[in-house]
Amino acid sequence: MSGKNQRLGDIAASTIMLANPEFFLPELERPAEDKFNSLAEHPHLSARLRHKVGRDERASALTALLRREEREPASRVELFAELAGYFRALVRFPQESLHERERRALGEECGRCG
Repeated sequence: MSGKNQRLGDIAASTIMLANPEFFLPELERPAEDKFNSLAEHPHLSARLRHKVGRDERASALTALLRREEREPASRVELFAELAGYFRALVRFPQESLHERERRALGEECGRCG
């Protein structure tokens, strides 16, 4: 191994070895106490969604949530609209399950997109 942690073959090919640590998803069964979970109103649909969503999809969605503040508002709205569309296509939840506070927050976020 070289000082850059390159093996002999890596040095010859001008490549580097990247670590690919196992990604562990935190337990997210319960929302924060001060948050409204509109999915909780439909436990059978929530269970169906959990069953249909794979590990990679959950990891991508979680990463997007954890890094949402790093995005510009317009980009954030676009990303989460795409994610919502994807998950909505998997399992149809009643429209009224979208809480009024969430609608206002989305409207405020879209209003900042200018």
